[in-house]
Amino acid sequence: MATVDNTQQNNVAEPTNNSTESTPVESSQ
Repeated sequence: MATVDNTQQNNVAEPTNNSTESTPVESSQ
């Protein structure tokens, strides 16, 4: 269970940060 939790948290954290950072950068340009 711990492995699945870590995998899901890592996957969600990566796209979330990228999406948030990409949104302002694309909007600015």
